[in-house]
This record gives sequence, C-alpha cells and structure tokens, in this order.
Amino acid sequence: MEKPDLLELHSHKGHKRNILFFERDKTLPAMLTVRKYPISCANIDQIQIIETHTGSGRSKTSNVGIFNGSKVVIKRLSDIQNVIGYDTAHMYFMKDILMRDQIEHSNLIRLLGYCLRHLHREHQWWNHGDLTAVYEYGEKVTMEMLTSDMKSRLRHAMDIADLLLYLKHSPLGPLRWGDLKLEHVLMINNKIQIIDFDYFNNIEKGCSNIATEKFQECEFNLTCQKVNERNFQISECHSVDDCNIGICIGYNAKQNIYYANNILFRHLLEPDSFPKEVKFDILQLRKLLDKNRTDAENIIERLKYIHDTIHLTHKGTLNRDVLLDPH
Repeated sequence: MEKPDLLELHSHKGHKRNILFFERDKTLPAMLTVRKYPISCANIDQIQIIETHTGSGRSKTSNVGIFNGSKVVIKRLSDIQNVIGYDTAHMYFMKDILMRDQIEHSNLIRLLGYCLRHLHREHQWWNHGDLTAVYEYGEKVTMEMLTSDMKSRLRHAMDIADLLLYLKHSPLGPLRWGDLKLEHVLMINNKIQIIDFDYFNNIEKGCSNIATEKFQECEFNLTCQKVNERNFQISECHSVDDCNIGICIGYNAKQNIYYANNILFRHLLEPDSFPKEVKFDILQLRKLLDKNRTDAENIIERLKYIHDTIHLTHKGTLNRDVLLDPH
C-alpha cells in the first residue's frame, strides 16, 4: 500500500510536521494557547500581596492581593496540613479547584485561575508544594448585609433557592455542600457568594434496603432505594442484583435545604419584615422549611408568588395615590 502524498511544513518552533495531501489547500489554524482563566502560572506572580493570613482551613490559607487594579484572594496550602497530612491537604486543595471548575452558578465565588508547579513529594528540600488558587474578593457577610431591607431579603432568598435547584440538578449529579456556615458566605456587589468547594460531594447517604442488624433508615422521610448501574460502583457491592446496600435518593437536596434554612432563610424570611399581604405566605414557607417538607422547585414557586404579590400591591398603592392626588 502506497503512503499518502505528504507535504512538509515548518511549525512555529521550527520542527517539521507532515501534512496529508488532501490538506494542502486548507489554511492551517494558528497555534494558540487558549486560557480559560485570566490568571495562570504565567502571570500569577504579578499579584501584589497587601494582606496575609486573612483566613485558613484544613488545607488552605488565604491572602489578599491586587491584580490589574482589583482585589483578589490568593489561597495556598496551609500549615495545618501537618495535622491532616501533606497528601490529604493537597487532595482537598485540588478538589476545591476542580469542583469549582466543573460547576457554574452566579452565587458561587468566581475562580480566577490557579498555578501548580510542583507537589511537596517532588522536592526533597521543601515541605510545601507550589500550589496556588486565585478567587474573586468578597466581603464577609453580616446579618446587617443580609437583612438591610425587604427587597434585599427577598432577592437573596430567591438566589439561594435558585442555587439549591442548581445543586440538585448539577452536571455532577445532586451535589451536597457538606460544611455550609456563615463564614463560607461572602458578598460581592450585594450578591451572596458561596466559597470552599472541597466539602462538596455528590454521594447520597447510604442505607440498608433489607432488615439487618445494621439496618439504617433514611432521614427526611426518604425511602431507601436499591443501587443502580451508575451508583453501585462506588459501593462495596459486586453486582446490582446482589447488594444489600441502598441509597437515600434525594438526601443531598434535603440536606442542602436544612443548611440553607438554618444559616440563611431563617434570617432572610422574617415575617415582620414583609408587608401584611404576604405575611401568611412567608409563615407557610417558613413552616415548610423548618420541617424540611419542601423542595427547591416549590421554594422558588412560593418566593415568586410572594414577589409578584408585593409588586402588584405596591403598584396598586401607587395608582391609588395618583388617583387621590388632587394635583
């Protein structure tokens, strides 16, 4: 068999590469490096650090810097890794980056870039790996920020409900934030931003689908369901048919509602902070949230109804005032 007619071309680095004959008349695309993020190893050293040790966790410590005139947060490996181990610290740090890279929502803090040059195991002189991530800068949220006025309360509540819906149907499956607390909530341009993604996971809680000594029921009135072809692979079962382990489908979504209610909804949806026309609706929603007998779709529907009722009431009041104004 004859070899195809080839044409030699010089690449941008001077190396030769062969082009098939049928490509001769085609214009070759320019060889470009496409960057997903504005910050990478190429320019991360241009960040000017202005504050150090502004926050820390099980794997990360945070500094604040300036990049292109804007404040950014620089996260590096924390000294606390001596407690959990270097490998575990690296794993959680990289999980934080990869998890944020795979999901996208307007209430998740924006990842601006990262740089990995080496891990600690690859250098005999340094304990720390050269691993850095850069995020948008946000102010630590306070109750005053969350509850400044009725419109802000309702807007924040609708944003969180929308985030709950996104996590329920995320590209990675139903995601659960495992460590939501007020310290993990920031504010940027009067919009809530959630940080720290190394606690996120898509594993629904396990249960026993037959009565055994280790029988476990599902919380939130969920039913223990048999594993399927997709999720049995992360269990200890050898096959779907021969598996006594079940899964509490819907647990992640319910757990998210539980956290969101305790940390945010209870403060945002104070009945006395809303007009009398929607107080009953607020109370009903609060009751459902406290008992966790609702879902993201229903929360959004109820909040939209409350929003529309307030809007129509306000519009009606304005029209009435115009009619009554003698001028």
